[in-house]
Order: sequence, then structure tokens, then C-alpha cells
Amino acid sequence: MNDIKKQENDIMFKNGKYTPIDIMENIGECNRSMNDLQRLKIDKFKQIKGKCFLGSFNKKSNNNNNVLTEYTGQKIYNFDYDFIVSRKDDILIDLIENWRETSNVKLLNIIQNRIEEQLFWS
Repeated sequence: MNDIKKQENDIMFKNGKYTPIDIMENIGECNRSMNDLQRLKIDKFKQIKGKCFLGSFNKKSNNNNNVLTEYTGQKIYNFDYDFIVSRKDDILIDLIENWRETSNVKLLNIIQNRIEEQLFWS
């Protein structure tokens, strides 16, 4: 993972600019190298954790409205998913489905904390 992080940093901080606005200018929204690195991270995460679930806050236009989709090596398109976790989590699914129905911004911190718990403790 360290080699992936270094490549990421090389892309984000090129030209010696470090503010969030500069970084976005450096990488842009559709930077192929950065998107490929994110896919590589997902592969590595699955190798390390054994399982990987791709998560989405919003409903999809492709009729796959699952909050979590198990990653089995399928093609991942840019902007398809928002986060990864190592296990199916019914509480997380309920929280995000509630978010989708209510847009209650108070849920976002709870959801983020739930995701982070899985990243650090699973």
C-alpha cells in the first residue's frame, strides 16, 4: 500500500502545491492515473482483508441500488462507489438507506464513523 500512496502523492502534489484547491487542479476530477490507483487500492484491500465491499451513499442510475456490493474483481467505473469496507454491515446499510430517504445530514457523521470503525478494527 505504501507504493500506491507514494504514487498518489506524486500526482496530488506535483508542482509543489499543497492546498486542497491546488491539489484538485493537479489531479482533476477524471485523472486516469489517480482513478487507476484507486482501483489498485481496492484490489490490495481485498488481498489484505480477504473480502471487500464497495459502498455507495447515493442510488445509482444503473438500477444497482445496493448500499454495499461485494467486490469480486468486477470492473469498477469512475464515480461508481464512495468507500470500501471489509464486511457486510447491516447497521451501515440501514444508516445509508435512511440517509437516502431523509437526506438528514446528521447521519453523515454516524455513517463516516461506522465506516472508519471497519477500516481500523476489522
